[in-house]
This record gives sequence, C-alpha cells and structure tokens, in this order.
Amino acid sequence: MKTSNWIIILVSVLLIFSIGIIKLKQETFKEDIIIKETIIFMEENNLTIYGLTTCPWCKKQFEEFRNYSDELLNKELFIYCDVKPEKCSDIVSVPAWKKNDEIVHVGYLQLNQIEEKFP
Repeated sequence: MKTSNWIIILVSVLLIFSIGIIKLKQETFKEDIIIKETIIFMEENNLTIYGLTTCPWCKKQFEEFRNYSDELLNKELFIYCDVKPEKCSDIVSVPAWKKNDEIVHVGYLQLNQIEEKFP
C-alpha cells in the first residue's frame, strides 16, 4: 500500500476519533448544565434529600449528581442520616425528600423527574 493511502486512512481515523470526543464532551456539558439547574431548583424550592450511606437507592440518588455530589453535601441539600442523625428525627424511610421541612416524597428520583415532582 502506498504511503499516501496510509496517510488518508490515518487522517480519517483521527477525524472520526476527534468527532467522537467532541460529541462526548457536548453530552457531558449538557449533563453538567442539567445537574447545576437541578441544584439551583433544589435551593430555590428548599428541597433536601435524606439518605443513609448503606442504602443502595440513596447511593444511586447521590450519584445522579455526579461531580456535584460534594456540593450537595456542603449545601446540606443531601444529608446522610447515619452521619448527621440530629437532622433526621422524622425520617423513617430513605431516600426521603423534604420541602420546607415536610416529607413530600420517599424514593429514588431521576434528575429529570425532580422539577416535575415538586412544581
């Protein structure tokens, strides 16, 4: 095979690879925006999630927020009841959602369900 054919093949592969990376970054950027908007929505609507570090559904709920999960903990938008039991006196089941200190939902929610569930 001629050198020019190899160059064309190599350039084509690199172009396809680059397009894939760009699309992946675009998806990650969109997810980041959705997560940040959800956190802002939770703050504005006084929503807090209560869970346990040993609860698989709580872990899954926490992981919905990916790289922003520490922000949830710092802002106390997600509270682990086995870490801060003093904040969980009325929590019977987890994950629990409170709005204005009232339990309004128990169970896991996907990010796209949160604004729908708590208008």
